[in-house]
Amino acid sequence: MEKVSCQHLEFEAFVDVNRLEDLVPMGFMADIRIRCKDCERPFHFVGVPDFGLDFTKPTLNVDSTELHCPLAPGPAQWLPTSMRYTAPPS
Repeated sequence: MEKVSCQHLEFEAFVDVNRLEDLVPMGFMADIRIRCKDCERPFHFVGVPDFGLDFTKPTLNVDSTELHCPLAPGPAQWLPTSMRYTAPPS
């Protein structure tokens, strides 16, 4: 594993929102990338098991540095029935 001296204290987020007009009904997708502002090292997303594009759930690009999230305008029509917090490994 490469040793990095940067402490990654500041970040830049890049979000592209795309309108998917070929879908019926029309869909929207947010593509999200994050990198360290100081060393420009990209961050990768964890906990998303699938790669590619899926208009029903979040997915990743092949190196996990871009998160693809389907979204819709307005408030959600449903609310989660449970919530949890899992601490990252130390």
